[in-house]
Amino acid sequence: MKKLMLAAVALALLSLPAFADSAVSPAVGVIKVEVPAGLSLMSVPFETGDGGTHTLDSIFGNSLSDGSQVIIFEPGVGYKTYSFYEGYGWYFGDSPAGETVLERGVGFWVRNKGMASVAIFMAGRVPVSEKNIAIPAGYSIVSFAFPLDLEVDQLEGLTPVDGDRILAFENGAYITHNYYEGFGWYNGDSPSDFKFEPGKSAWYFRRSSNTYWLQALPPNAQP
Repeated sequence: MKKLMLAAVALALLSLPAFADSAVSPAVGVIKVEVPAGLSLMSVPFETGDGGTHTLDSIFGNSLSDGSQVIIFEPGVGYKTYSFYEGYGWYFGDSPAGETVLERGVGFWVRNKGMASVAIFMAGRVPVSEKNIAIPAGYSIVSFAFPLDLEVDQLEGLTPVDGDRILAFENGAYITHNYYEGFGWYNGDSPSDFKFEPGKSAWYFRRSSNTYWLQALPPNAQP
């Protein structure tokens, strides 16, 4: 995939367009994600190098402008806002928050206070196990938990019901993709071309009861 880079020493390959080394197991990857000025929906598709969970510090560090925010939505609870202060780091209110976990497969808002987009390089271990994502009734922000594109018509491990929706946030506006039982996903009158992309996320509206999206390890992501 165009955004996926697999390498033995990922951080040494940031200037290369793509590289793969099948001898590395589990594979280490790097993706470049553009964070536009203003609001965007993002996600983390990697584990850390030792198989742990990424944090605000490990993903963003000091790469965003002073006053930028990461906003995590918790279904049934609401939003929690984490702010970056240049020279000090990430804070939640008055408390340091750099170790706040960014769960793989769960999306979040980013508010880039800069005047231009910023390139974020996400690096880590390509996951080698399935991921079970909670999809509660109502709204949640979700993503594909692996560093690969996933077309909406290839979505497996989740059974949509009539009236489910995916809301992609692009260029400051929402684009809605609706599920019609017996027909599939549509954007207006046309079959949906939506896809989950590495480092990005979208809203999922679940019309009926709570469910789960069991994301199996893709065949082409095998170590």
